[in-house]
Amino acid sequence: MADSLKRSSSLSDSVEVKEAESVAVGLSFLNRVAAKLNFETNGVELVLDDENTNKSISNIATMWLSANMVIVTFSLGALGCIMTIFFFNALGAFSFAFFSIFGVKLGLRQLILSKFLVGDYAMRIFALINMVACVGWAGCLILVVCTILVSFFGYKVIHAYEKWSWIPNMVAFIAIIAKMAISKMFTWGETFGGATTAGHVLSFGACATGTLTDPEWTRMYREYSIGGLVYSILVLQSLNGFGQFLCVVLAMSTVANNIPNMYSVSLSAQAFWSPMRKNSRIFWTLAGNFVCSAICIPAFYNFEEIMDNFMNLIGYYLAIYEAMCLSEHFIWIRGRSSAYDYKNFHVKTSYPVGFAGVFGFCCGVAEFVLCMNQVWYLGVIARKIDEYGGDLGFEVGAAFAAIGFNAVRHFEKKYVGR
Repeated sequence: MADSLKRSSSLSDSVEVKEAESVAVGLSFLNRVAAKLNFETNGVELVLDDENTNKSISNIATMWLSANMVIVTFSLGALGCIMTIFFFNALGAFSFAFFSIFGVKLGLRQLILSKFLVGDYAMRIFALINMVACVGWAGCLILVVCTILVSFFGYKVIHAYEKWSWIPNMVAFIAIIAKMAISKMFTWGETFGGATTAGHVLSFGACATGTLTDPEWTRMYREYSIGGLVYSILVLQSLNGFGQFLCVVLAMSTVANNIPNMYSVSLSAQAFWSPMRKNSRIFWTLAGNFVCSAICIPAFYNFEEIMDNFMNLIGYYLAIYEAMCLSEHFIWIRGRSSAYDYKNFHVKTSYPVGFAGVFGFCCGVAEFVLCMNQVWYLGVIARKIDEYGGDLGFEVGAAFAAIGFNAVRHFEKKYVGR
């Protein structure tokens, strides 16, 4: 198995020619600057074994720790439903954590690996949606500029930044917890059972419990959302100047969350359409950040709520992706890593066309329409969950995507042969 998965510089001539063409095309001004500074210039090309020199588990762990220990993920009332949060997060993270190990084995980016899992056409759909999703979660101009400064240089600088950025954020969150406990202005709520609570758990993967008893905290939260609440806790009649510093730290923590998105945008662009690989990863990273800037400035003043609702709406695609990828790997490939013809990832005959993937995607979307509970639309099935409607789109959509994918995959393999 190890020999069959070994990637070295002695790959087939076609791969060498392909890589030579890629290097020749990629020698843009940005790439030349990055190469002189020893920063990453690779895009979706195959990563060879001799290029895979950083295998530190702590680097991977701290990267995702930093990306998630940010103000965006801060929430109140989580203690009463901690087990619900834990298991729903584990369910959502399992498949992505599982497929992440394939990068080490095969040397392929996740979206390129998706060609072998859901087919060429379906992969392009997911690449397009992923670009929209990554760019849509924009921040203010300062955050975008900081994101550019890190994501521009590639994974080495990204890992160096993410390795330590969680520490000041941890200090800020500990300060918030301490001040809330000392103030005694936050009381625990009660968690009730019944259809309504069950509907909320299915809808959000959690049910918040807890109330704010300080009228000033309540006012700041209603007027300025979570930022106003954090400012009230850390600054007003509290830590004063140091509290303001911690607020800035938490505001800037979003950079750590944006960096993986902007790095992913560049790879999604190159995976979506092969001619887009003529422009380097660095170019698409900059382009994605500029689009972020173009969105976040008018969105803040005019359509922030619309953007937020739209991004929540397209988030369902992850359920479809998980269901079909797991189906292909365990049902049709039978869990064999050796079944992936990674050396010929650029040859269309080495991976599925994508008829099953497109059909499974359509099945999942159809079920989302029936089962979603969003601001813009309440599905006919979702409205029967409880008095406010429950969101079953993620769970049911994944199931129907898997059914549709596997049904058509049989005929795709039989008549297309791959």
